[in-house]
Amino acid sequence: MGECIGVDLNTKTYYIWTMRFYWLLLASSFLCAQPQLDTVQYAKNHISVGLFDHKVGASLIGYSRTIFHNGNNEVFLGFGTLLAVNTVAVGVKKDLWKSKLDKVFYSVFSIKGVHGIAGLDDFVAPNISIGLDIPLSTHKHKNLWLLRPIKDFVDYWEIVFPKIEAIKKQEFFNIGISSTFRMENKRIRLLTIPYLNFSYRW
Repeated sequence: MGECIGVDLNTKTYYIWTMRFYWLLLASSFLCAQPQLDTVQYAKNHISVGLFDHKVGASLIGYSRTIFHNGNNEVFLGFGTLLAVNTVAVGVKKDLWKSKLDKVFYSVFSIKGVHGIAGLDDFVAPNISIGLDIPLSTHKHKNLWLLRPIKDFVDYWEIVFPKIEAIKKQEFFNIGISSTFRMENKRIRLLTIPYLNFSYRW
């Protein structure tokens, strides 16, 4: 874990920049909410178990749901728990590069609210993550075979049934680093942690 101390800033300035970041995320969500033209549906749900998470930060168990999706961009809501610390987050994830083996390099920008118990402080702060998705296995929905007989007898399948595609279920490892910008004693503090988890999405 590493940290970097920045210049002195008052609390008002910090929250002004935090709200600007929030409105930037909100504007991005409208861009990502454009009509989806792809015929293949996308995974909306994501569960992670391990040492922290790229969407919700410090958590042993995290869940997030994609609320808007457009190409390589998604807007999500998520929450996670570290027993003594619970986190709620809203943010944007962007896929930057995808290999032939379906490994995906991505970045995440989010605002997270953290609630601590047993004397731990609460705070709201912007967060940035970069990481790599490494697929372990991919399989389609178990009931897709019911559609196969129809496909065999319809010559123009792609025209008549363009949207009948399975949502791919996938297990994968997720590895990267996550940085949170916190205001402490009128100074910006950058908290950076690595993360490694096992994830499942559908």
